[in-house]
Amino acid sequence: MPDNKAVQFKQEKEQAVSGSDSTWKILIADDDEEVHLVTRLVLRDKYILGKKLELFSVHSAAECRKFLELETDIAVLLLDVVMETDNAGLLLAEWIRKDLDNQSLRIILRTGQPGLAPLSTVMEKYEINDYKEKTELTYEKLWVTILTAIRGFRDIKIIEQSRFGMKSILEAAPRLFRLQSLSLFASGALTQLILLLRSGKCAAKPVISGFAAILSGNSCKILAGTGKYDKEDRQEDALLLDESCKEAIAEAVKQKGMATWGNDLAICVNSGELEKHLLYIEECGELNDIERNIIALFCMTVSTAFMNIGLYSKLEDRLDEKSMLVREIHHRVKNNLQIILSLLDMTDKSRPQDAFESVRRRISAMAVIHDKVASLPSEKRIDFTDCAADIAADVAHSAAIGPKIPTIIATVRNFVLPLETAVPCSLLLEELLSRALILKTDGSPVEAQLEGLPTGEHSITISFEHDGAEPEGGDEINLASKLAFQIDGRILTERRDTKTVITAIFAA
Repeated sequence: MPDNKAVQFKQEKEQAVSGSDSTWKILIADDDEEVHLVTRLVLRDKYILGKKLELFSVHSAAECRKFLELETDIAVLLLDVVMETDNAGLLLAEWIRKDLDNQSLRIILRTGQPGLAPLSTVMEKYEINDYKEKTELTYEKLWVTILTAIRGFRDIKIIEQSRFGMKSILEAAPRLFRLQSLSLFASGALTQLILLLRSGKCAAKPVISGFAAILSGNSCKILAGTGKYDKEDRQEDALLLDESCKEAIAEAVKQKGMATWGNDLAICVNSGELEKHLLYIEECGELNDIERNIIALFCMTVSTAFMNIGLYSKLEDRLDEKSMLVREIHHRVKNNLQIILSLLDMTDKSRPQDAFESVRRRISAMAVIHDKVASLPSEKRIDFTDCAADIAADVAHSAAIGPKIPTIIATVRNFVLPLETAVPCSLLLEELLSRALILKTDGSPVEAQLEGLPTGEHSITISFEHDGAEPEGGDEINLASKLAFQIDGRILTERRDTKTVITAIFAA
């Protein structure tokens, strides 16, 4: 028996390339050299299902473990029971199924001492696929046994490949549909296609060259590439393509789908647009029916995702147009309000100005919001941080007596409102500040706090020193109550020592 410490893998000299797709790998694990010679004599130069048999030899369970850790595509293992120990083969079979987690390898147990490994026990416990006594394995029976085992291995591999392909497509779909940038999507689609191909003939290639591109007439614009097509500078992408590549692309466009040209794969993806989208993989080898069906399903997903991106892009364009229109409208409204303010400023100064001043302040408060919307990229939400300061400054200046301007301290925290609430809120803030300036003690400041509450509501709290009695309604409070009611809110007034606090609470 060979030394167990030396791992010797014997291979047929005629078979130079290990792991070729044109062979079935057969591993013989037996400590009897004569068994190896006889098995090789029977199976030498034989073909099963169109592929030649490639034979390997190991002489112990230890050698077999090391071999199987390196070679993952063995189809059939002819396994002796008695090698280093009486049950070495059985323990090896258990290691293959449980520790190595190799369920596709077909294990044929061969033994010269059937009493040591009863058939009923080993077939169930060790997940053996076949059990033969060495004395019964004639030429024909060995041939039939190998043929049956290889058919089983082939069927399992087809199922595994189909399952992997479907799993890859299902996992890829959510990621692809999340990518809204065309270049990012193209890169993602190319990556997923390469992952699908790596489950088959491309598995051993360290780098796969391919690209995703847009075809428009004679123009080819590469959006993402791998291998030799992974270049940042693509001044003229069509110059990168050789004749074989161009012929594969032309065939894919003609077929309106998947086409192979030599060992190259080209896929023309229908996205419902005048431009055509292309996926191209170089040197992927000939595809079998399972691979073609899986890639066809993948292409359906990619086609839908391409159309989704096109619709998303159109929707973004429409939203941009709408936003521009809304901003323009608010800009014009602001300009019109400014004209009204200018006309009010031109009124006869000798006449009482209180009514005009109240109107001017209210128009100015609305103009602040419209001016804010006109300068925003999105008109959906209005942050009151700057708006409150502008409204407070305008109210303070309108109440100035000569050079003496009252002090209004405004603080804002998490106060962001939708547009439909922002305009009445600006009027509400203006009315409450105006009321506070009428009632406050001379020389004392007015404090305004705008805050978004944890409950989801928003509050405006105005506090000021007030030496007089409990403040009554007044026009400002009456109007403020109506404005608060308009936005589903309420007004609360209370005394805190010498201070009066007016609070407006409303839903945003």
